[in-house]
Amino acid sequence: MDLFPPDQETGTAAYAHCCRDGKLREALQAIACEFAPFADDDFAARFPFETTQRFWEMCILLTLRRRGLCVSAPKKHSVDGKRVNGGPDVQIDGHPKIWVECVAAGPGDGPDGVAPHPDGFGTFPLVRSDIDLRIAAAMDEKRKKLGTYASKGIIGAGDSCVI
Repeated sequence: MDLFPPDQETGTAAYAHCCRDGKLREALQAIACEFAPFADDDFAARFPFETTQRFWEMCILLTLRRRGLCVSAPKKHSVDGKRVNGGPDVQIDGHPKIWVECVAAGPGDGPDGVAPHPDGFGTFPLVRSDIDLRIAAAMDEKRKKLGTYASKGIIGAGDSCVI
């Protein structure tokens, strides 16, 4: 899985920064190789445009795996004998199953947007209404996704979910 194909010309500010920083690009590519068996089919294609979000997804799954948990990222499920596509980013096997939906709030746009950090990454003050809005919106989006997965039968009644 190549996160930095030579023909990729656009992406986020974070992606551009990764492309310019050889050591960072090399480190991310090594992480991507370990993550590849768990990646969605379009993961590499989405990475330039959702760099922070996809990076976070890789980190969460690989950290859980390195801690010895049995993790998977199933996107095809059998529910009542039927094939159902979709599902949360990570499944931790056990009783109950634990589903993890990874999220990194985007900058938003318009008057509610957050100005990007110069290199695409960075930290911001803890309390800022524009950032709070972005985080709340991201969490609400994932909450709705989990509800959809539950209604499809992917997430069972006794399963646990983490955002």
